Formats: sequence, structure tokens, C-alpha cells
Amino acid sequence: MFTYCIVGDDYDYYWALEDGNTVTYSRVLEDTGEIVHYFDIDYFSAMTANEFIEICEELPDKEDSILIIDLRDNGGGLMESCAEMLDYLLEFCVVGNLIYRDGTISPWYSDDDAITFKRIFVLVNEYTASSSEMLTLGLKKFLPNVTVIGQPTFGKGVGQAVFDSRKDKIAVLLVNFYWSVKEENLMNSSIKPEIKASGDLNRYLEKVRVALKDKAATSSTGPAH
Repeated sequence: MFTYCIVGDDYDYYWALEDGNTVTYSRVLEDTGEIVHYFDIDYFSAMTANEFIEICEELPDKEDSILIIDLRDNGGGLMESCAEMLDYLLEFCVVGNLIYRDGTISPWYSDDDAITFKRIFVLVNEYTASSSEMLTLGLKKFLPNVTVIGQPTFGKGVGQAVFDSRKDKIAVLLVNFYWSVKEENLMNSSIKPEIKASGDLNRYLEKVRVALKDKAATSSTGPAH
């Protein structure tokens, strides 16, 4: 199912994704009184993590702001780029494992340094797959302040080796490993969001708005005595 060839117009589109910018940034929900940083990630190319990190490095007071990562319709890409983003956002841990057909396991580690945000929201839908799912699962499993919003994800727990010929305009993608986060693999399952949403971005952002308002109300009320 996940071993296939890319040719013709699909091949041109594949390389347009690889060569183009994959991260879009903006400030959103300013009327909430919160600083909310929105990142739309279309695909995980070799430069995606660098794009994301370069923008984040310029953001002031990250620990007092909200991060939204939009992975809707993101079908994956390079696992290495996803792992680099997890390394940036997580303290020391094994962010994920690649399990090859011969049984060997290749772990990805995060170092001790981590960039923190007050809250993180990850937007997903049924086309969120592979590297996007690994990023979502990694954030959710290792951080207490992550909320996933949307629809159940695709459930692609495998990765491929890519054999590419730009001269012949053909790429062959062969499944050669499974991946897992804290021993969870999504080959026969999916990520179930805590908050359901569908439709356009405005509908998703409205769910974020409500979640921020609910959190603020809970904080202002304080514990019962």
C-alpha cells in the first residue's frame, strides 16, 4: 500500500514540495489577549525544521505565548526533519524509534535543551500522516501542555526509502521501516484528538479560542476549598 512510484506531474509536485518553503507563520487570535503563534506546515522537507526553528528563534517571550502547529493535510515527508523539530521542543528523551525489517532499531534522541511554550495546540485531520503523526504523538506523549484538535489521523506507522532519478523524473518509495514513539506505532490505529473539529481554519481556531477561554476561567476561579 505504501510502496509506490511517482512519475510525471506527480513527480514535479513532489520536488516542488521538497524545494519550496513548507512553513507559513502568522499571529492569530489577538483578541484573546494571548500571544498566539500559528505555524502551518505543509510537508516535511529537508529544510522544514530549519524554517520552523529560525522563525521560533526570533519570537520573544516564547514561554508566555501559545504555539499552534497546523498539520492538516500534511501527509508526511522526511522523518529526520520531524525529529529535529521534536529535539527543539523536547528535553532529553528518545523522541522516536525506527524499526527495520531485520529487527534493528535506530533511535532518535533529543538533547537537554528545549524551547518551551505556555501551551501547544496541534491541528490535525484524516490526511495527517506519517511524519506529521510522529510529531503530534511525540509532543503529546512528552509534554503535559499539548492539546490535539481535529479529526482522527490517517494512521501511517511506516516509512520509506526513496530511490530518485531526476534525469528520468521518477521516484520509487519502498517501505523499509516502522516507526514508534514510546513503543506506540500507528499502523493499525490513529491519533484521536482531545477536541473534535472539522472544516476550515477558522473553525479550528475557534476551538483554540474556547480552550484558551476555558483555561483562563479555570485559572481565575482557583481551587475549591
